[in-house]
Amino acid sequence: MIESVISQLAEDAGKRYKMFAQSLSGAFLSASIVGSTPKDLAALNGMTGTILNAFVEDEAHRLSQHRGKLFDMAISDAEADMKTTLEDGFVDDLAEMTNMAGLEVVKYITNQASRDASEVNSKFRRLSLEAAALSDANEYGHSTSLIGRIEGNASFIDRSGKKWNSSVYARTIIRHHLLNVYNEVYLLAAMRMGYKEVTTTGGITFAVERYESIRDEVFHPNSHNIIHLKKVSHQ
Repeated sequence: MIESVISQLAEDAGKRYKMFAQSLSGAFLSASIVGSTPKDLAALNGMTGTILNAFVEDEAHRLSQHRGKLFDMAISDAEADMKTTLEDGFVDDLAEMTNMAGLEVVKYITNQASRDASEVNSKFRRLSLEAAALSDANEYGHSTSLIGRIEGNASFIDRSGKKWNSSVYARTIIRHHLLNVYNEVYLLAAMRMGYKEVTTTGGITFAVERYESIRDEVFHPNSHNIIHLKKVSHQ
């Protein structure tokens, strides 16, 4: 159930990013119909800025809600599995930890969305110059030369040089964040209650202190491993 909740929330995030990219393309089309002058570019900058700000604000709010949902599920499952009630101060510390991690994810999404918005503006500027050069020999003028020239190829290049579609990138990092929220909250609760080992839905059992050393391999962005107790007793 946990994995399906995470995957659905991430899938929805990818769809929202795709709609954001489509809105940027729509702004480009609207500007290109009007013309290709510096005034038109300024108007496009305003439109993309408005679209960007609305998207980032909405995503930050949604991510906070979704993170809270996974946090509450992890606390509830941990308390049920461990037959205990975690103290409020400890839970508050866990919440602060996940909130800080969430701010980093919002920053990643904001940076990518800003790059995509900037690319639309830059492309309009470049194509405006091309249109100006062509207009002397083109009776239809600048705007006709621009219409249809924007491509839906918003992308992100990671440190390894791999190119990601922006909506896939957004979906992936949000999925990974929500996966980490659940797993790390559950794991820290287990450690708090004295459990030495946990296991995953993929059948991987490990000592709790080894989490950091195996995290990248076992709990990578596309992982389906959800942490739960290996045994019901604790020391």
